[in-house]
Amino acid sequence: MQYGAITIKASYVKINEGSEHSNRGCGEMRITEIKVLTVDGDDKLKAYVTIKLDDCIVIRDMKVIKGTTGYFVAMPAKKMKDGTYRDLVHPLDKPTRQMLEDQVMGEFKRVQSELKGAAAF
Repeated sequence: MQYGAITIKASYVKINEGSEHSNRGCGEMRITEIKVLTVDGDDKLKAYVTIKLDDCIVIRDMKVIKGTTGYFVAMPAKKMKDGTYRDLVHPLDKPTRQMLEDQVMGEFKRVQSELKGAAAF
């Protein structure tokens, strides 16, 4: 397998004002870094992703997976004794999940296009 790494800074995810999170004073959560490590040679797993939130919390082992209907972001999970998987970290509402996925997939697509461009040489 080959891995390529590209890092960006200053992406943002904003928690909706009307969500229950805004009542607790969470305000705005910033994704301050996204690292995409592409994976070659696997039909489904396309990349590992690490993100930083507000330069103080790291979430590792997110995955970009190619499913039957397209790509999606899988959150880090732990295999339980019964064989099922349980997310270790996940967004609490749909808008936050959508914003996180949009930014991760945007960076994944950018990295893919850069790698394709570099392979042309």
